Amino acid sequence: MAAVATGTACAGDAGDMFKRGIISRVNKIAANCGVESGQTVAQAAELLKAAPWPHADVEAPAVARTFIDGVLCIDSISQGNAEDAGLVVASGSHGGRSAAPFARSFKPRLVFFNDAGFGPDRSGAASLPILDAEGIAAATVAADSACIGDGQSTLTQGIISAANETAYRLGARVGDAPLNWRARSRRDLSNKEPSNNPPALHPNEEGNNMPQLKNKIAVVTGGTSGIGLATARRFVEEGAHVFIAGRRQAELDKAVAEIGANVTGVKTDISKLDDLDRLYATVAKKGKIDVIFAGAAFVEKAMTPGATPEHFEKTFNTNARGTYFTVQKALPHLNDGASIILVASAGKNKGMPGRSTYSASKAAIRSFARAWTNELKDRKIRTNVISPGAVETPMFNDQYPSHDAAAEARKQITTMTPLNRLGRPEEIAAAALFLASDESSFVAGIDLAVDGGLTAV
Repeated sequence: MAAVATGTACAGDAGDMFKRGIISRVNKIAANCGVESGQTVAQAAELLKAAPWPHADVEAPAVARTFIDGVLCIDSISQGNAEDAGLVVASGSHGGRSAAPFARSFKPRLVFFNDAGFGPDRSGAASLPILDAEGIAAATVAADSACIGDGQSTLTQGIISAANETAYRLGARVGDAPLNWRARSRRDLSNKEPSNNPPALHPNEEGNNMPQLKNKIAVVTGGTSGIGLATARRFVEEGAHVFIAGRRQAELDKAVAEIGANVTGVKTDISKLDDLDRLYATVAKKGKIDVIFAGAAFVEKAMTPGATPEHFEKTFNTNARGTYFTVQKALPHLNDGASIILVASAGKNKGMPGRSTYSASKAAIRSFARAWTNELKDRKIRTNVISPGAVETPMFNDQYPSHDAAAEARKQITTMTPLNRLGRPEEIAAAALFLASDESSFVAGIDLAVDGGLTAV
């Protein structure tokens, strides 16, 4: 797209515009084809004829992927992929109906579309109610037409023109800058019916949401994806400085870039004691720990007749032994009154085929919490367990040999779950925030099921 400067007498005359017009502004897509300000329309037309893209037989130029303040900026929603699940995304493309399948395919936490030239009351926002029905937050951003095709400009140069109910609950507001959504991030991430009344605020002295973990230090293991990443993000939004521990440096770097500020990544394999020592030595430079979220885990489906010693050892080394020493090594670094949150699983109570070792390792975690609640009572340290049901995370898909197998498992679990769906990482993070904050100051030793009713019936 390009804007053309002409005399007023040329208005409404495409022929005169073509002959006499000078290009005044171009968007990123036009610039990629060589179109520049100052060219005549005729010159630009010749360049576009010669440009190979977007002809069907030629691959389009690579689209830039940049993080700004933790938001992934891409020039087209079609460039999102499975690795971007749970991210906040700013897209240079509009939010018409055709955008919905692309957003559904990788399930961003929140997506901003560029509605320049479309308008919220026209087709440029048609995908918002479609995505809302699937719990995907989406908003359109009114920006200059030259910003179309430029995700960074969508994020930084426009204002929100429309937002679905899910986006509203995350803090997106019409008339506000896209990056301001975090300041209003909501506690309520449920699938409740849309309401005409805004969610209740919990104001501090400035009238903003009260940060529940202001100036706290938290450690989140398994913090590079899924539940751990959502929890780390939520803790930062609530005022904490978070240390995320993960085994893969590339994933750590990506998680840190996504969250943005007040986060430190430390490469850590919790089954290795030296790694845990290095983790806590790094944290000690910042101060004492107020919250531990022990979320690192390993899951591998194996029926008992064919399970190997290696399978058993890896499962218990990570889930039971790793969690045990994650807490033991942290004890000298914990503030009195700290909160320890252990992640178990609803599966420990269900006897699911192929999950005997995994379920047993998670049952051990429940026992740790009972013992530590008693052992650490003199220091007023609270230990609690969260037991999630099936949650839409990379780990859920990774345990199945194929996409079809994962889809079948998802269907079966949905049928077993009274709320008739899988959980979202943000919903587990909301429970973790409750247990990490003073809201749960008289809660100790519990096993909090966040499973859509799976283990209640």
